[in-house]
Order: sequence, then C-alpha cells, then structure tokens
Amino acid sequence: MYENFVTKQGKSKLSDSYMASLMYAIVMCKAKLTATHGIGIYNLSKHQNSRHSYEFMISIDKDMISKFEDITGIELKEPMMVYAT
Repeated sequence: MYENFVTKQGKSKLSDSYMASLMYAIVMCKAKLTATHGIGIYNLSKHQNSRHSYEFMISIDKDMISKFEDITGIELKEPMMVYAT
C-alpha cells in the first residue's frame, strides 16, 4: 500500500488561506504531514504569524505530487539530508 510513498519537504506561509490550501491538499492527496518547523514563530499570535513561513515534511504517493503542487502552489523538494561526521 505504501510502496509508492516518498517523503518531500515544502515551505508555506502561516496565513489562513495558505493553511487551508495545505490541509485541503493533504486530505485530497491522501498525504501525511510528518513534521513542521518554524523559526521565531512559536511565541507570536496567530495574527502576527500570518506573514511568517514554516517548513513542513509530508509523506505522499509519487503519483499525487503534481496534484498537491497544483492545489497548494508549493513546490515539493527532496528533504534536507543531515550527515554526521
């Protein structure tokens, strides 16, 4: 069932319209939000955060990537890899 799923990374704004679009795409593409991260957003109000952005990672079927990008206007990228030295 999940053999065609990949992990992708994206960046979005915290405004209501962007968040609604992202949630709609997650539901319609049967994706799973796996992680989020924002810098300097956690102590601000919803109104103050509306102009800020955050990074997210999703698990999504490869065949649904273009649909997700069309719905959200967000280009999904390969997740950042961190290597220990």
